[in-house]
Formats: sequence, C-alpha cells, structure tokens
Amino acid sequence: MSRYPGNVPAEHTRPLPALRFDINEVAGILRTSRAQLYKRIAEGAIKVQKDGARTYVTLREVERYVAACTDSARQTDGQRGPLRVGLGA
Repeated sequence: MSRYPGNVPAEHTRPLPALRFDINEVAGILRTSRAQLYKRIAEGAIKVQKDGARTYVTLREVERYVAACTDSARQTDGQRGPLRVGLGA
C-alpha cells in the first residue's frame, strides 16, 4: 500500500468538516432571514470572511455567536425571574 493520500481506500478516509459557510447556509443554521443575518453582520455581532465577492462565516464564528446569544439570554432571564413556559402562565 502506498503512503500517498491519493491511494488511501475510501473506507479509510473521513470527509472534512465544513469550516465555513456562505450567507444562505448560515441563515439556515441560525434559522433567521438573510436580512437579519446581514443586520447582525453590520452591527458587528457576526464577523465574516471575504473571498473575492463571496462572503463566508466560519464554523467557529457561528459557534461563538450562538454561545454569546445563549449567555445573553441566561443573563436576561436571571434579571427577569424564571422563564415561564406554557399557556396561561
């Protein structure tokens, strides 16, 4: 068996994870509109990478943004009291 990566059988390789996403993919991941995503970008809440005319957001940046939103929600919920779930609460 050769040591060159091109000769490794397919069953022994793993696909690379997506490291960056285009705007449509990020909007889908975050379950938001493209307009809201561009608003967050303009506010500086989400940092982008430009590659020519294309705009990408890295996996780490998506994870950082989601974590920041989660932390912010926890702080807000703590100030308002317990989060109530259900009807008629």
